[in-house]
Amino acid sequence: EEQTKMLESYIESFELGSIEAHKEASRQWVKDVSPAVESYIGFIESYRDPSGARGEWEGFVACVNREVSLKFQQLVDGAEAMLGLMPWPRSFEKARFLRPDFTSLEVLAFGSSGVPAGINIPNYDDIRQHEGFKNVSLGNVLQANYGAGDKPIPFIAAADQALFKKLKAEAFEMQVGIHELLGHGSGRLYHQGTPDAAALVAANEPHPLTGEPISGPFYPPGATWDTTFGAIASQYEECKAECSGIYLCLEPAVLKIFGFTDGQEGVIHDVQYVNWLLMVHAGLKALEFYTPETKQWRQAHSCGRFVIL
Repeated sequence: EEQTKMLESYIESFELGSIEAHKEASRQWVKDVSPAVESYIGFIESYRDPSGARGEWEGFVACVNREVSLKFQQLVDGAEAMLGLMPWPRSFEKARFLRPDFTSLEVLAFGSSGVPAGINIPNYDDIRQHEGFKNVSLGNVLQANYGAGDKPIPFIAAADQALFKKLKAEAFEMQVGIHELLGHGSGRLYHQGTPDAAALVAANEPHPLTGEPISGPFYPPGATWDTTFGAIASQYEECKAECSGIYLCLEPAVLKIFGFTDGQEGVIHDVQYVNWLLMVHAGLKALEFYTPETKQWRQAHSCGRFVIL
């Protein structure tokens, strides 16, 4: 039923150019939990737009890997407790965590300028805040991009080559899981004149940087993250999500979900080290996506990783 309604709304959106119809299709897509085949299409990511507002046309079709998806479902089951480990007040999170569908997919077709390793959509803030979202990890993309290979990896020390090749796939799978679910899935927008903003002020919640009670400023009515921060919105969001991954990969509860338990002290240290090394390596390689002449980044993830570096 959800798939039928989704397709009907897609048709209306594409025939009439209606954003509201595409939002309705996205609502039905979020409600369609754990299908055997996943698909999504439309103007989605704004990475390539200099103003950070216009989405690039893309679409994908993929089949679900049920076995690997069980691992990510465990991450969803523990998400609320793990969000409490974040280095900011609990009031900065949604009042009720909307448990998303989180699956591992094997991509059959992906039409876009680039294929990501994981996706957290839809990007409509009102739907994400009040109705939910979906996370997917693209398993065969991970395997293709992070397989060991025989050639030395540039910019990695000779002493780290073997360990890096051995654990980079497992480390990146963990990073993607945290990045998509707890990085993009965390946070809350407070708008001016709303009961939520008034309650935050009344609670005298201390500002995490100044220690003073929070009094604003809050988002104007109808404003979103993207409309407020424009060209740097996607870069900032990707940096936040990547930082969430390298921060929470130190937590035993997260490591256990990905098969790293207390009896593997050496392995735990190594996978944490490789995950951090992956981020440093990605930050260096990110310079490929920087244009010195215009002083602009051409890829949001790359900018975020370079900032971390």
